[in-house]
Amino acid sequence: MTKRTERCRRLIFGCAAIAGLWGCGAEEALEAQRRELAAEQQVRMAALEQLEARLVAVGARQRAWSELQERHTRISAIACENVAEHVAAMEKHDEKQRAKRRRSARRLADAQARVESAARPAALQRVAVDTAAVGN
Repeated sequence: MTKRTERCRRLIFGCAAIAGLWGCGAEEALEAQRRELAAEQQVRMAALEQLEARLVAVGARQRAWSELQERHTRISAIACENVAEHVAAMEKHDEKQRAKRRRSARRLADAQARVESAARPAALQRVAVDTAAVGN
């Protein structure tokens, strides 16, 4: 081997060694960056999972409130219908009671008129008897 060949050989091995060392350093830096990025990804994924859990909880709460509102609307409609029926029944009952009071007042007025008319002829008879007795 010549000196020149030996030098070329050393130069090639030296460059290979430097490239290998440089590549190893770069590899370690890349690996460190990958680990850092993986850790950031895990933190972000955890934050996204928390956000997703909150959104699911909010959606469930919203569905519950919507269902309660729907139930309230149905129950209010039924309650209004029942109140309307009750008010109608109360008005009907009140009208019956007024009719009873009118009938009772008419009967009372008729009875008083009969008593007064029955009392008049008797009073007139007494007056006639009294005048006849005075005339005797």
